[in-house]
Amino acid sequence: MLREVPCSDRRGDPHEPLPRHKLSADSARAALASADAAERAAALDWLGMHAPGALRPEDQALLHDPDLTVRGAAAVALRAASDPATVDAARRALRTLMEGTTGERHAGLRAAARLGNPTLAPRLFPFLAHPEPETRRLTLLALAAVPPGLLGPGFLGAHLAAALDDADPDVRATAREIVNGERGTRNAG
Repeated sequence: MLREVPCSDRRGDPHEPLPRHKLSADSARAALASADAAERAAALDWLGMHAPGALRPEDQALLHDPDLTVRGAAAVALRAASDPATVDAARRALRTLMEGTTGERHAGLRAAARLGNPTLAPRLFPFLAHPEPETRRLTLLALAAVPPGLLGPGFLGAHLAAALDDADPDVRATAREIVNGERGTRNAG
């Protein structure tokens, strides 16, 4: 049985590391058909990180999985596929998640945090002013996941300063953890 790869968001879905020494591309591919959503998501995570060549165009069906964690994992993993149409479908699926219902938006923001892609930043900034606190918190995590230096010095710092005064205690706590280096990035400086 596969177990999920850890998400950068400790408050998100509980994950344990995959037993990498026991996996192969074939066993991960087989897990994509599992009835267990956590196993499908873990298989996608593993394939995206360790065997992107094993991802196939037919795996795009997982972008429409009924489980949001699987859809988010597919949106991340399939960006590493060799088929350009699959990569494009994964990009569209992530945008669709972030523009969807609250649950879809949260899954999309968690996926964006796993990607740490600075090109997503312009799509994320409006969510910092979203009325729903969990959306603001997950947006901070997604922005903090961008590798240091790719957003420019102090770029995230201004947004973190505002988040430190947020009305919601969870948003403030996440901002403090990022500033203190307990989560995310060095872009806060």
